[in-house]
Amino acid sequence: MTVEADVDAWLRQQPGAALEAWTTINWDNKTGGLVKIQGGKFGVKGRTIEVFEGTSYVGKQAKWKMTDVEWRKFWDFVENQTTYFTPATYQNVKANAEWQSLYGLAARQVAYLDKKGQITFPIVNTTMACKRCGLVLPFDSITVDHQKPKTGGEREALFKMFKVMGLTTDAFKSSGRKGKFWGGRDGFTFMFGDEPSIGWYNWAGVLFYTLLIESGHADDFAKVCIHHAINLAPMCLHCNAQKNNWGFR
Repeated sequence: MTVEADVDAWLRQQPGAALEAWTTINWDNKTGGLVKIQGGKFGVKGRTIEVFEGTSYVGKQAKWKMTDVEWRKFWDFVENQTTYFTPATYQNVKANAEWQSLYGLAARQVAYLDKKGQITFPIVNTTMACKRCGLVLPFDSITVDHQKPKTGGEREALFKMFKVMGLTTDAFKSSGRKGKFWGGRDGFTFMFGDEPSIGWYNWAGVLFYTLLIESGHADDFAKVCIHHAINLAPMCLHCNAQKNNWGFR
């Protein structure tokens, strides 16, 4: 059973009052608000989940609302089999078109030594740069490893996942694609927040993270994030071999 199905089943069992509780997110110093299922059980057409700032939602506008359609978009991205890999298969991310786009797979000149001992610069149709040192290599020579460690880096991988999806106040950056989401997709524009600080969840992120915490599946979700394509980076063999357990940012 997927994490999505577990959390979804938990949500459907909750009466509206069950989520009207305070949740403080201590990991990134962001204080959550009141999370409330509006109008009945979630997953029924027209139902929403809302998050409020302060000690009461009476007379206040929700800081963010989420429908079951938006909830599904979240999980489609997280657990879609084209972007979710296991410890045994994560190297297969090299075949993922969105990962290739994220890290700039392209035709470039690469230095070669010809039979006469002269350096030439032929165009190689598929090249990629090492994320750590920037060395451009033919794609076949690129290796893949986790940006956050497989053991102990789950929470950082979770935060990176939220960042890519627009659920933090700091824009996702990779390979010169500042502020752009994975694959240029715009399906998560509803998740933008207006908090000025750097590195915190925005209000949509507070809502999603609260549901993971309250349902008891935040750790399961974090383990999924470890082997998700967004936590896998291209590296040259040297950098991959030299990378310490906590990698690099």
